[in-house]
Amino acid sequence: MNTIIHRRDLPGLHIAGAQLRPDQALFQGRLAWVRMRAGLELHSADYIELENFQTESVSGERLGFILFLQGGADVSLDDRRLRFGAGTAGVAPGGPIGALVSQSRPTTFHRSMQAGARIRKVVLNFGPEWFETGGLDSYDDYRGILAFRREHLGLRHWHPSARLIALAEEILRPASHASMMDRIYLESRVLEMSAEVLGVLCGPARQDGALRLRDSRRMQRLRELLDSGLADEWSLGEIAREAGVNINTMQKQFRAFTGHTVFEYLRGRRLAAARRALEQGGATVAQAAWQAGYNSAANFATAFKREFGITPRQARR
Repeated sequence: MNTIIHRRDLPGLHIAGAQLRPDQALFQGRLAWVRMRAGLELHSADYIELENFQTESVSGERLGFILFLQGGADVSLDDRRLRFGAGTAGVAPGGPIGALVSQSRPTTFHRSMQAGARIRKVVLNFGPEWFETGGLDSYDDYRGILAFRREHLGLRHWHPSARLIALAEEILRPASHASMMDRIYLESRVLEMSAEVLGVLCGPARQDGALRLRDSRRMQRLRELLDSGLADEWSLGEIAREAGVNINTMQKQFRAFTGHTVFEYLRGRRLAAARRALEQGGATVAQAAWQAGYNSAANFATAFKREFGITPRQARR
């Protein structure tokens, strides 16, 4: 994190209040805005804020997803003040918190920057064009998304899955995205994130063996338990007893809720923790393999490559 970003490097950034010189250093780190396709935009950031200032902008109709992996933000949308990231009011602690915000009309956005704050975040913005050209409105569960889009400044918080957090980490990993394959890889991560993000609004279906509302809430509590780490050493039987169902029912309902079995979900969570140890904690590949529960470094490397698309040694570098 040694790149200094000056005021002149961000011509589209509207500064409210204080006048800053063109050569004023605002951030140290990385900032990116990428238009993936019509109506779908990605904003990623991994930086330290160097000055106290406020930004101001006006954005049109859209649905926004915000995930802070580190730090947070106090913002105002029109006259409504909101807090994202660490310290989000009304949400139980337990890791990063995702947020969905709907804007059904043009909205004025204000955000305050604080010198010294470390920010790591991923933001997805879904505009009307993306929904209109995606063919989603032919599905019954699209009605939940449509109802939320009609709310102005509707807000939904939740604890994202370990897989979604791992995808956000991959997006934040430095890459040039200069080649076609880099771009396709990045878009695949954004679309996989979108599946969970929009799935929060769809609600449980009631046909074809899908989950009822009561079962969906039970699986949400189970996912929160798994994300807490308290069940890392539990057997499937112990986890099922805690969830209040038998093992077969738990596996069926959890797969319907997350797309993964309990074992697959826990494995993804352990691999995500191992990746953080490699990239941020200076762990060796052998140490990361042990942390993820693998006795064989080769088996660990195979599972790691399948999950993240890179080898443990590449992640460590």
